[in-house]
Amino acid sequence: MSLRLILILLALLGFLFSQSGEQDEFDEDDYEYEVIPNYSANLYVGYPLLKASSFEYYNSNVVFGLSIGTPFGFAIGSFFTNIIGEVFLYDFSTESEDFKGVGVQAGISPGFFIGDISLSGTASGGIFHAGTGFIAGGSIDIPVGEAFEVRVTTRNNIVQKDEGGVTGWIGAGISLGYEF
Repeated sequence: MSLRLILILLALLGFLFSQSGEQDEFDEDDYEYEVIPNYSANLYVGYPLLKASSFEYYNSNVVFGLSIGTPFGFAIGSFFTNIIGEVFLYDFSTESEDFKGVGVQAGISPGFFIGDISLSGTASGGIFHAGTGFIAGGSIDIPVGEAFEVRVTTRNNIVQKDEGGVTGWIGAGISLGYEF
């Protein structure tokens, strides 16, 4: 399933690049790669696509989140890394067992720009309803106007369970962001 998602995202990128202009010749001097550190806020909606066998017992529901990107980090040319924070709501409860809460985490987001589009990763950890957890993922950020962006993302989630042990899922989602 994740290979299919990657192929769809690559096709989307190819389409976006083919629509980016009517220039007959590409002149690299027309583009300046400059990363300007700033804050960003992103509203996220995601859904589990693949579940670990220890997660099969739980219901699949939509996950909602708010992430804040900070200007704290570094940039070298078109490559950047910044510190991020996130709060998200999840509820995978069944009739007999609660598996829900608010996740609060912090991490880093390295990435690079290709023109106006950025490809980035996420590695973060934090507190969940039953203990700690970790998320790793990747995203494609597509600008919409000067300050807004649409982000298509996939995330691998590993969290502790109430009765001990860990479980996880791979989800995909979309977020709407604003840079300020």
